[in-house]
Amino acid sequence: MENNYKHIVLQFDRAQQPKFEEKKGKGFVEFGQENNYPEYLLELYKESPKHGAIIKGKSTYIYGKGFEDAGVANHSESWNEILRKCIVDDELYRGYYLQVIWNRLKQVSEIYHLEFHKVRVSKDLSKFYVKNDWSDFREKPRVYDAFNVNNPVGSQIFYYKEYNPTNGVYPLPSYFQALNYIESDIEVSRHILGNAKQGFVGSKLVNLNNGDPIGEENKGEVERQLLKKFTGHDGKRVVIMFNKSKENSADILDLGQSMLTKEDFTNVNSLIQQEIFAGHQITSSMLFGIKESGQLGARNEIRD
Repeated sequence: MENNYKHIVLQFDRAQQPKFEEKKGKGFVEFGQENNYPEYLLELYKESPKHGAIIKGKSTYIYGKGFEDAGVANHSESWNEILRKCIVDDELYRGYYLQVIWNRLKQVSEIYHLEFHKVRVSKDLSKFYVKNDWSDFREKPRVYDAFNVNNPVGSQIFYYKEYNPTNGVYPLPSYFQALNYIESDIEVSRHILGNAKQGFVGSKLVNLNNGDPIGEENKGEVERQLLKKFTGHDGKRVVIMFNKSKENSADILDLGQSMLTKEDFTNVNSLIQQEIFAGHQITSSMLFGIKESGQLGARNEIRD
């Protein structure tokens, strides 16, 4: 007897993992599987409301009132402006870059902040490669030497990174263990937006009972048109069947609503929030503008 069953492999999603690899001939160590890990972390910061609020809140608290007598770091920025940018980078990536410019008297004349996601480093940390867009292969990287007080010449890069137990040349974010939940926070928001915009995100079985007169070539087009009309950010939840006649059709089944359209949304959202807080080592959500249900004494807590 012919076995018509097919094996189904379930693959669970996982947040992007960093991979440090030095490619021959390039000189720098790639940051991430597609050399885009800093950009990935930046997107999480921009899209996740909970994660973004925590990063901004922590940066504000660390900065405080800044330096009392800041002075100027370059012709357009004060040291407080540089400090604020470095703190945000340190919270996002656990490191930051500064461009140090020496004058002819071998003295530091100007210091600029370099956006973390634009920089890659050599394996021995002696060279730094800067590009505005690392996905643009036509753009050539600008190469700088590492900051060296014993060779105060030209423009150099000062690099600070916190300890990484993997011994990589790049740091890992402090919230690394919470990346799955940060991504989930973004996907939940997209799910809600999809339901709001589409009105109906199909969770139904659709029977087409006119046989297969349209042929295999046009089946795909019919499916694409139905999926385009009835699916959104919630995913492709329409099941389409082509039947020889109505008598041969499958039973019409309600495939069920998405979990996040029911009361379970509250539980899922609470789990995501709790794990993001754990990843950031947050004990009080009120400090970051996020109020939990049943929380009392918030005003006193913020003051303390």
